[in-house]
Amino acid sequence: ATRLISVREFTSQIKGFFPGAKVVNTTDPPKFKVVQQALKENLQWREKELKLELAKVQKDLARGKKSEENILKIKLKEITKALVEIENGDHGDLKSPPGGSDVEIMASEAAQVDALIKSSPYLKLIQITTLTVSNTQEMQGKEHHLSLVDATMRHKRYHYENDIEVFAYTRVLKPTSPSVKKYCKERKCTVPPQGSKRNEYRDLWVQRVFVITQEPMPTVRRRVPIKDLQHVISTPLHNAVITLRKKNEEMKSAMLAARASDEPNDLVPLTQNLSGVIDAAVAGGIANYIEAFFDGTYLESMPMEEPRISKFKETLEAQLEILNKGLQTFHAKLALNPNLRPLFNHLQTSYSKMVVQLAKGILKRDITVKIKKANY
Repeated sequence: ATRLISVREFTSQIKGFFPGAKVVNTTDPPKFKVVQQALKENLQWREKELKLELAKVQKDLARGKKSEENILKIKLKEITKALVEIENGDHGDLKSPPGGSDVEIMASEAAQVDALIKSSPYLKLIQITTLTVSNTQEMQGKEHHLSLVDATMRHKRYHYENDIEVFAYTRVLKPTSPSVKKYCKERKCTVPPQGSKRNEYRDLWVQRVFVITQEPMPTVRRRVPIKDLQHVISTPLHNAVITLRKKNEEMKSAMLAARASDEPNDLVPLTQNLSGVIDAAVAGGIANYIEAFFDGTYLESMPMEEPRISKFKETLEAQLEILNKGLQTFHAKLALNPNLRPLFNHLQTSYSKMVVQLAKGILKRDITVKIKKANY
């Protein structure tokens, strides 16, 4: 039956199928040093195997098997030649173009890696990664219908993790990477210019690779063939919307769990989520969003993202509603742990500041009604 295994165990299994191979836990294009190290390990393993084979051939020749003597001598010659090539082989070092830009250096390294791979028949480099459970809606850039259902993650997980046909893994891309440039070229836009200081929201380009299997999992088979792969690049604004949606679902789940329980410990996930979102927003999160997407230059560079601005604002407003209900639940459960009242008072004050900052900076409209609803 299908079971979860560790990366170490999976790596051992891979090496069992491909003796002498180097296995790396990444899906990024291999760096020159990684390929060079892999080739070194491959050659060391090949040298060991050749020496064992050489000893066997020499032993057979010593026994005087005349019928196989010519074949063994040819084999001995080939093995000896391969050993000499391995011992005297010069695989070179990485050469960077003098005075080149980051893009030129990356392109030069990629070309040298390709040349090294093509010229190395003994190279065995296998890349692996950890897949996460996904679904068709996420692959199409839509919101999963279960995210709108008022239920805890424990109950939703049964539906999320049953009959799974789509998995995914992600790669973070640099704004200057060839994949991002190709994406912008196809859509006739440009990469948003960088500000005076780095903004993590504005720079976050992500490539999601969706893996579609031939049959749903869990299954009785230990391995399931892959039917298709789909590569999707998410823009910084799209990533921000995805992050907000996931956080909203997580907070909603924590709120429902706390509401249905009378155990003081069940308040911990709720208070952690409320503190994480509200404190981060007031401490600079909202300012970073404004700097990343609402300074005027982002939409100038990527005009096709304008519909996502509306979706981003809607998701932020939904987050305010969830925070509001979360604070109400926190207040209703204070009797279970009166020592948490100072934390509640702090979150209530910070929430009011968060609403004001969003109203002035992003939503551009009066939302004081949400503060009035929060009568605790």
